[in-house]
Amino acid sequence: MLTCVDVSQSGDCVCFGDTAGVLHHWTALDDVMFNDFSQPTVVPDYAPPRPPVQLTFSSDLSAMPLPVDSDREPLLSDWPPTLTFGVRQPHPIPESILSQLKQKDFVGYATNTGVNKLRRNQAQPQLAPVYPSPVQLLADTDQPPDATPESEEEPSGPKTPRKRSRPPKRYRVNQVNLSRLDNDTSSAKQYNKTSLGSLEYTQPESYCNALLLALYNIERFRVYCTNHLCNQEFCVTCELGFLFHMLNIADGRNCHSSNVIRAVRMVPGSDEAGILLDDSVETSAKNMASADSTPSFSPSHWRLHSSTAFTHILERFARFLFGRMHTESLHHTAPAYATQPRAAPLKVVEDLFGFECKTSSCCLSCGHEVGVENSKVHLVSLGYPNLQESAHTSPSFATILRKSLCGEFELMDEDGMCPECSTYQPIHSRRELRTLPHKLCVLANVNEERMQIWRPRQDDLTDSPSRGNTASSNSWFPSKLRISLDTSASPSILSIQELAGSNVSENAGVYRLTALVCNVHDHSSTDLEREHFVTYVYRVPAEGSTKPQWYLMNDVIVSKVPEREVMSFNDEWKVPSVMIYELVAPEGNELVKPLKPIESVCPITKGVFEMKSPFKQQQKQDDVDIECLPKAGDLVALDAEFVWVGPREPTMQEVAAHEAARVELSTPSLVALSEQRIKRPGRFSLARVSVIFAPSKCPAEAKESDMRTVIDDYIATQDIITDYLTRFSGIVPGDLDPDKSPHHITTLKHAYVRLRYLVDVGCKFVGHGLAKDFRMINILVPREQVVDTVLLFHRRQQRMIKLRFLAAFLLDVDIQRETHCSVEDARTALHLYERYLELSQDGCFDAVLGEIYRVGRECHWDIGCLSPEDRARAVALAKPPPSDEQEDAPSESASR
Repeated sequence: MLTCVDVSQSGDCVCFGDTAGVLHHWTALDDVMFNDFSQPTVVPDYAPPRPPVQLTFSSDLSAMPLPVDSDREPLLSDWPPTLTFGVRQPHPIPESILSQLKQKDFVGYATNTGVNKLRRNQAQPQLAPVYPSPVQLLADTDQPPDATPESEEEPSGPKTPRKRSRPPKRYRVNQVNLSRLDNDTSSAKQYNKTSLGSLEYTQPESYCNALLLALYNIERFRVYCTNHLCNQEFCVTCELGFLFHMLNIADGRNCHSSNVIRAVRMVPGSDEAGILLDDSVETSAKNMASADSTPSFSPSHWRLHSSTAFTHILERFARFLFGRMHTESLHHTAPAYATQPRAAPLKVVEDLFGFECKTSSCCLSCGHEVGVENSKVHLVSLGYPNLQESAHTSPSFATILRKSLCGEFELMDEDGMCPECSTYQPIHSRRELRTLPHKLCVLANVNEERMQIWRPRQDDLTDSPSRGNTASSNSWFPSKLRISLDTSASPSILSIQELAGSNVSENAGVYRLTALVCNVHDHSSTDLEREHFVTYVYRVPAEGSTKPQWYLMNDVIVSKVPEREVMSFNDEWKVPSVMIYELVAPEGNELVKPLKPIESVCPITKGVFEMKSPFKQQQKQDDVDIECLPKAGDLVALDAEFVWVGPREPTMQEVAAHEAARVELSTPSLVALSEQRIKRPGRFSLARVSVIFAPSKCPAEAKESDMRTVIDDYIATQDIITDYLTRFSGIVPGDLDPDKSPHHITTLKHAYVRLRYLVDVGCKFVGHGLAKDFRMINILVPREQVVDTVLLFHRRQQRMIKLRFLAAFLLDVDIQRETHCSVEDARTALHLYERYLELSQDGCFDAVLGEIYRVGRECHWDIGCLSPEDRARAVALAKPPPSDEQEDAPSESASR
């Protein structure tokens, strides 16, 4: 019987021992090597186990011993200062007042005496003592947390003021009821008094809204996107065109970019680009760990609480967006139904932002030119010198921009093979510009150290932008630049000059700042969402003025701001991210590629209704006669159904990457930050959309047989559906599967362009709760083209009435008994609008609406509790009065 086994250190032999004292050697080699001087493995002494402690429900938890270590990880009970606040305690009542107290029932009355007299119903506050955390108690120092050790030397470099003031209200994250803004115009004007559209922050990736608004401000870029239409399902340029079209007709209303973000998520390589917050948190956490400052983090917060780390995410998105749009322009294929402008540009990113450059490499030993590469660059990222070496002389913005364009910070000397020397020699690379761009997109590329040169010194600091009195002369970077390029010299000479003052002539070679994206970080706020992006745009207002002005766009807030406020970075809550300079006078400039004029067209035509679904299925939609489609002013009834997608379970690759992040990230807050990587927020997704067309413009003249179904599409989704919401949507498992569904299945883009056609031709949409349907579909319809029955049958400061209750009360039909049907709901809404017109024409609408609210409150808005008397009274009120001929008919029959 074998009693022991051992393996040699070389791994060549296995030895077994038996009860007879014999050793058996097993090996697969002829020559086996053994270590003759092997030593036994040194095993550390194990700490003696602690005595067990029995815990019961009555045991004191403080009896459990815990290790006392000042460098330990923080406990759950160690609340950070941002989440703690002082508790106000009532001030003790003086004895002089208690002696004069008169009590009646349970209330005491006394004369307000004393030195510090208070007003009525006012109590004198008293802050409770704030107790230090266990980490502060265990710290081996008597200094307060904010004190600086005497032995610590002040860092060298430009000094910046340490201001922790909160940003003004127009810069903060505002908790706005977005659904209220859709229906209440007066509430929307409180946040946006201009005619410019705004973008909402609806999901984590909405940080890209700031860059999209800056690009929307470029007219040629905007027109190109709105003209673009292709066959690709997830095309970022198409979705940008749909979004820009909504901003064109917004008229001060708010939109959201959920479809753009959806297309970005589906693009291959978006995960590796680090632009998706729930996927790039791990990478961003590593970047934050390399910084000098320790980030603050809340486990329930998806933001990155570092004003510079969060800025780099938007810069990565700018690179990804420009590269993706350039790729889509090279493989653009327009559908057969699309209208394309004459001489349409194919490469808008290259034409507007691209500039030609030549990168050459030469040997530093012999000067031989090793290689030359010609390329086009679309944007430039600022590089910075060593600030410790240039502590007393901070470089100017023009110097840094010139060196960044020439690649002095990006191109480093490396060792390479020199053909002339026939050996490895130091190779020097340099970049020469051959042309200049129409739009210069600059990425700030800042961190905590580099922000020191952006902010003015304490001696130069005059006022704060929060008070609105900051002089633009304190700004480190200028609003105007003069860029000249001499290509006749070898190498070419690039010179950049900063222009100060508003009276500078904008002649050839002058670039004007037209858009600026900044990251706002509210240090004083205890809210979770305290970091976001804002956009400054310089444009001509649509209100009639011809002079351009600066506008601040922060979520749904749009307001005018002075230029000195845009150019100021005095406070620490404002960090630059992306800047766009525009060439003022490109005419006659030989270094700039001339641009052909571009016309704006509507690419969607009625031929979109002849386009077949991309899925092969047995059940097809009824053919629609494109000659009988709705026209301007025609009534169409719309209703949509939705399902819930996400959150989904993480994949094995995500879990493995998450565990690797836990090992690499040693800071507890960064480990908690990496936890967000495998969490996906859930959302609604469009599942079905139906449009009913009544050929007659007057609903009273339309017959049930004349109503035609123009659109009845089921939308396939690539997301994982976690809840079909069958009770409210009528969607069951299999309805959205192209291989199993008996319905007409199509893509979201296919259904969207058909709805866009009805909007563009001027159809009038009728429905119940259209604001929610339009928001989920992500389409904007002008107010004059919307007839919402939920608003027609509504009294101010009263509840909204459900479609089922109105149908039972006014139409005497029972709908939505078991589930919902979008075709039935759309047709019912059209009949309700017909009844509304009849009641308004007869002058009894107010009486009927009052009766609806009275009966609804009595039966608790349950149609099952409606009595026959209530139904009869409702029919009598809703029935139109008889005409004179109808009143005379009974009398004639009676005379006979």
